[in-house]
Amino acid sequence: METEDAYDPAPEMVILQASAHWVFGRALDETGCPDGCIALRRDHVQEFHTTPALLFRKRALEWQGLWPREISVPVPDLRDAGTILEALRREHRLAIVLTETRDGWNSIHCRVGKVDPTSATLLGFHGSGEWERQPVRADLSVITQLRYGSRYLRVYERGDGRK
Repeated sequence: METEDAYDPAPEMVILQASAHWVFGRALDETGCPDGCIALRRDHVQEFHTTPALLFRKRALEWQGLWPREISVPVPDLRDAGTILEALRREHRLAIVLTETRDGWNSIHCRVGKVDPTSATLLGFHGSGEWERQPVRADLSVITQLRYGSRYLRVYERGDGRK
């Protein structure tokens, strides 16, 4: 299920931890408030930077006493895409999984099924909350971004009946 408007090549985030292959942090929405988590494959990160607007939004959250609490989340095992997906599967979390190949990219909003050493089974869903009939198999080597825990995905998790 390709959703071209879901791809964000430069997500705003607060970096919480990094491994040799992945960078993990809290995603920031358009107002600078934390909204979910992002894991980015490190070889797809070109640069990190901040802006005066982002620094102002951070100070505003600090003034409200929200900054440290709002960015505190459990960090998954960042060894590889499989370990991150396995943690999401165990917790019954929905995710947005981005894969990129030479032919382009694909974004799937999904529930994580079986995870093995080279691939994962993902059952996609539509914005209307309807589930795909058949799961897709995603090659772990082409997964470049994983998002979960956002307000958007939590709406679907409530209706999923598994969480």
